[in-house]
Amino acid sequence: MKIHRARAVGKTENILPMINVVFLLLIFFMLAGALQTADLYEIHPLTSRSETAVEQMEAVVLMDQQGRLALDGVEIDEDGLRRTLSAHLARRPELVLRLKVDGRVSTPRVVDVMEMMRDAGLERLVLLTLEPET
Repeated sequence: MKIHRARAVGKTENILPMINVVFLLLIFFMLAGALQTADLYEIHPLTSRSETAVEQMEAVVLMDQQGRLALDGVEIDEDGLRRTLSAHLARRPELVLRLKVDGRVSTPRVVDVMEMMRDAGLERLVLLTLEPET
């Protein structure tokens, strides 16, 4: 009859699963932290008092202090934006667009861009604002 003796478990064998878990968590949080992209322009949003929450939308248009436009992180001029919106709306008429405007842009410029979007066929536009600090 053969008797097998229990082998002594080394300290490194006990710590390896914990090291694996720590590295997996590190990788997860590095990836999760990198999922949000930064805006193309530095924007200081408008402020407003609104009771409605922001819905999940598909496209974002940025307007910086100089009035330059960017669609989903790509700089674009007004004519290009009009053509791109028309093409997107032909495929998906339910498209909801977010407009994130720098608070220092003149109101007539913002209204002109909003009217251009309406003329391109856009029916749902959300102007992103921040709540004023109290």
